[in-house]
Amino acid sequence: ADLRLSYGGDASFDELASEAEAEEISTSTAVRLGRGKYLDDSRYMTLAGFVFGELLLGRRLGFTSGVRLAGFRAEIAADPDGATPPFEQSWLLPVASAGARVALSRSLALVANLDQGFRAPNLDDLTARSSEGPGFQIGNPNLEAETSWTAEVGAKVEHRFVRAQLFGFRTAIRDFIDREATSCPIELEAQCGDAANIYRLVNSDEARIVGLELAAQSFASFAKWHGSIFGNLTWTRGTRELGDGSSAPMSKIPPVSGRLGVGAGVKRGFAEIIGTWALAQDRLSPADVTDPRILDGGTDGYLAVDMRVGAQLGRSLRATVTVQNVTDTSYRVHGSGVDGAGFGVIGTLSGLLSAP
Repeated sequence: ADLRLSYGGDASFDELASEAEAEEISTSTAVRLGRGKYLDDSRYMTLAGFVFGELLLGRRLGFTSGVRLAGFRAEIAADPDGATPPFEQSWLLPVASAGARVALSRSLALVANLDQGFRAPNLDDLTARSSEGPGFQIGNPNLEAETSWTAEVGAKVEHRFVRAQLFGFRTAIRDFIDREATSCPIELEAQCGDAANIYRLVNSDEARIVGLELAAQSFASFAKWHGSIFGNLTWTRGTRELGDGSSAPMSKIPPVSGRLGVGAGVKRGFAEIIGTWALAQDRLSPADVTDPRILDGGTDGYLAVDMRVGAQLGRSLRATVTVQNVTDTSYRVHGSGVDGAGFGVIGTLSGLLSAP
């Protein structure tokens, strides 16, 4: 048996400065606003420690386990607009993890993991007030920390000619922090009274995420040539429980997507063709529907193909030419708000410097 232990800690301190002004375009006159996007002079502190252990029982069986204790403290300044007085929030969050790995043969292993997680509200969640993608967002000083459990099982294959892994997971989140439609408070009428959509961050009862991840690569060689075929695929589905007992999709969950590529090389040269693809995503949350970064009805599927060739020019110099989006496909990664790169050619020359 072989037991390995690791431990450590981390800490951070943030002090926030935030201000804003409005400018009258016709006169170029700037007026200082009462507050910025965040509350000026707010502070955020974290302190955490962890212990992680790994136990190996021969070559075929291994276990992992760990614990982490994290503390968070937010000190929020008073809102000059009178919306909230100064306040303080603290969270103490213990989490644990456990895992096992069983090697059924030299090339096949099964893996299982169970992990706790957390996310304490940050200064953006507690104090931000501004126009975001879906609409005008109002912070919430009464948010609680999210906590989660994730169960993961999978298999790994390591062979001379093939490498592959398949994993499935399920995450359950309690007190999930998400946007909820609301109305503009009277004291903020000047800022959000004309906004078409207004959201406030709230803690939902629960959210669930399930998914599958597959990755594989095969190798072959013939004479002086060597080649490979590689790719991956991911599927994710997220659901949020609403207060009335119904459910809705989580925001910005990606569609089924992946990559597929072929590569070949000889001596000092190589070439690759890689296709990046995604199916359409029309399973939208209420916030996604009003988000201008997401097209009406959802995001279309796409296939974008890149080509890359290169050569080793000596012991420490390498030249590469990449042709991006060969077919000049118009596409957008779901939730990104910007279109992907069109046709383009990029040349790079890289070298390695070493001491004499």
